[in-house]
Amino acid sequence: MKIYGSKQCPDHRKCKATLEANGIEFEFLDVTEGLPDLKKFLKYRDNEPMFDRFKSEGKVGIPFLVFEDGTMLHDWDGWYRENGITPVNAASGQAYSINGKGC
Repeated sequence: MKIYGSKQCPDHRKCKATLEANGIEFEFLDVTEGLPDLKKFLKYRDNEPMFDRFKSEGKVGIPFLVFEDGTMLHDWDGWYRENGITPVNAASGQAYSINGKGC
């Protein structure tokens, strides 16, 4: 799977640490580190209706997971539950957003 996110955000570091701790292979694409990964993410954000709610709420819509079969997902906590994965508490602090309530 690919994860679009930011290593600067505690929520995203938690997502990354949880996958690592559970031996799940993934590629982390940091949209805040360079234009190539940001452009890849923006193609999804600009074209996928699943981002409409995030845009209307002034959020970016990350972390955003894309599985090998093309399935796209924002509810990574729900995916953990469905797959019996216990989240790792990897970082403290507020979510990386203007209001501290999610990205």
